Amino acid sequence: DSSENADPKSLDYLLRQYQISYAYSLNILFEEESSKKESNGEMLAFAFGEEEQQVASIFSFRSDDKTKIQGTASEVKDFHKAFKGDFLYGAEASEKAFKNKAGPYTILHLALHGEVDDSDMNASHLIFNRSNKDSEEDGRLYPFELYNLELNADMVVLSACHTGAGKIVNGEGVMSIGRGFHYAGVNSLLLSQWEVSDAVAPIIIKNFYEHLKEGKNKDEALRLAQLSFLEQANNVSANPYFWGSFFILGDTSSIDLRKPFRWKAWLGMVLLLIIVSAVASRRTRKPAN
Repeated sequence: DSSENADPKSLDYLLRQYQISYAYSLNILFEEESSKKESNGEMLAFAFGEEEQQVASIFSFRSDDKTKIQGTASEVKDFHKAFKGDFLYGAEASEKAFKNKAGPYTILHLALHGEVDDSDMNASHLIFNRSNKDSEEDGRLYPFELYNLELNADMVVLSACHTGAGKIVNGEGVMSIGRGFHYAGVNSLLLSQWEVSDAVAPIIIKNFYEHLKEGKNKDEALRLAQLSFLEQANNVSANPYFWGSFFILGDTSSIDLRKPFRWKAWLGMVLLLIIVSAVASRRTRKPAN
């Protein structure tokens, strides 16, 4: 029974039965679980497009045409109600802003262009908007630039064009833009293996975050988001080319999006209140006859 003319929505994809994730190498895969650093429980998101731009058609891809990336604005807009944090569009979404602000955030979401050079990992880069005020940076973030940053993010989402693609090097796994984030201390990444549709990406990413906020592990959240899109897709968008690009790399555990309890600060405030109360009590106490 040939499946050549089968409805792509009905095919038995591995995704229906398994949660799928990747690691850079076997050594990293079997290491102890990544250490959880203290972050602020918030999201820092960058959109290449302007805030007022509309979603593009399903056949508009995040390709090398730097002007056609409207869906990124729609993608980031969806996060305002769901997450606390900072959301930057257009000229504000600059490389300088990223380097200055990225340190304390739990999730870094970069809806940008990405260019991969298979012959040289350090030539691959993410493309930020470059404003006239940003004379210090060229608007291109290379992996080696990330090595000097200290990032506390539990996850980086690179909603860009083929950010996970790269040359396979013996003993090192897939070399990509994402590897720079790994060296900077990020526990996990959501990447894309090929050009993503500028209309489909916001739908899958939104569903992914909804499942993540429910407490699902990252790989399960992505699986459910892709399956949800597949069920609602038409005969064209049901093709895996439109929804199968994204994958999880690194630690797959769930993310606690609550702000960390700073017990030292609270203890200091309690002690201060006790001291103030004691001083006030002594001042108001009447002397004994």
